Amino acid sequence: RVRSLEGPTWEQATQKTDAEGAFRIEHLADGPVTVRVSAVVHSRWEGTIDVGDNTGPVVVTLTRKAPTVVQLIDADGAPVSGHRVVCGPAGVGESGNRYRLMELRARELPGHYVVFVEPGLWTVRAEGDPSGGVDVEATLDDLNPSPTVIRIR
Repeated sequence: RVRSLEGPTWEQATQKTDAEGAFRIEHLADGPVTVRVSAVVHSRWEGTIDVGDNTGPVVVTLTRKAPTVVQLIDADGAPVSGHRVVCGPAGVGESGNRYRLMELRARELPGHYVVFVEPGLWTVRAEGDPSGGVDVEATLDDLNPSPTVIRIR
C-alpha cells in the first residue's frame, strides 16, 4: 500500500501496487511530497519526493521482515485463543517498542499467533504467562518457522 501524506486527509492519495510491485500516484502539486510505502511482511518506507515536470520513476526498496509464530497452551496442553500477545526487542523490558501478534484464525491452528518483525532476538509475552516472556529468534532463513510454545495459566 502506498500513500501520499500531503494535504488534508481528503487530499491524501492511496494506491495498491500491481503484480510487479509498481504504483503510480497522479495529479500531485509540484514541490516536495511525503510518500509512505507499507506491506505486511516488509518494513515501512517513508521519504520525500520532489514532484515536478521532470520527475521520473522513483525506486523504493523495502526490507523483508521475519515471521515469529507462537502457540499458547493452558496447563493441560490445550490451545488457548483470544489472548493478548505482544513482542518487543529482547533485553529492553517494558520500555521498548511493542508489536501485537495477530491470532491466526485457521481452524487447524488453534491458539497460534504471528507477527512479522525485523530479524533478531525478540521477547514474546502473553497475558497469564508467569515467566515474563520467551525469547524467540526471528530469522529470514526460516520463513515457515515452527511455533514457539508458551504455557499460560
